[in-house]
Amino acid sequence: MDKIKAKIILEIAGYPEKHVEETMKKVIEKIETTDKYTLEDKEIFPVEEKDETFATFSELTITFENIVDVYEFCFNFMPSSIDIIEPEDSITIKPDEFNNGINDLIATIHHQDMFLKNSNANLKKINDNLNKLLLNFVAYLHKDGKTIPEMQRFIGISEERIKEFIKTFKKNDKQ
Repeated sequence: MDKIKAKIILEIAGYPEKHVEETMKKVIEKIETTDKYTLEDKEIFPVEEKDETFATFSELTITFENIVDVYEFCFNFMPSSIDIIEPEDSITIKPDEFNNGINDLIATIHHQDMFLKNSNANLKKINDNLNKLLLNFVAYLHKDGKTIPEMQRFIGISEERIKEFIKTFKKNDKQ
C-alpha cells in the first residue's frame, strides 16, 4: 500500500497564553518523535486572544505508513482538519485495516463516554458539597444576625442565591 500524505490543522485553546503556546510546542515535539509517521512540514501560528481565552493553531504536512496510522493520529491528537493530498486518486484499505480503524474508533468513543459520565458524576458531587457548604455559611451568618447584603459581601454570592439558601434552611427547620 502507498504511503498517505496529509495536510493537518491542529488547534489549541485555553488559558493562560504561555500554557497554550507551550502545549502546542509539546504536541509538535511528540508528533516529531514518533516512528509511525513523518512530519514533513510545520507552521505554528502566533497565539491570539479570543473571548478571554487564548488560541493557536498549526498547519502540518505528515506522511503516514497506512490508514490505521492516520486513524491513530486522529484519535491521539484530535486535529480540527485533515486533508489527504497523496495518493491523489484513491486509498485501498484491507478489511483488517478497516476493522482495526473502526474498532479503535468504537473504543475511543466508549472511553470518552465513560470519562464524560465520570466527570459529570464528580461535578455533581462537587456542586452538592459546595451547596451544603454555602448553606452552612448562610445559616451561620443568619443566626449571627447578619443581613443579606452583609452575607453577600462576606460570602461573595448573589443576594438572590442567599435568599434561596435561607428558604431552604427555614424549610428544613420546620421539618
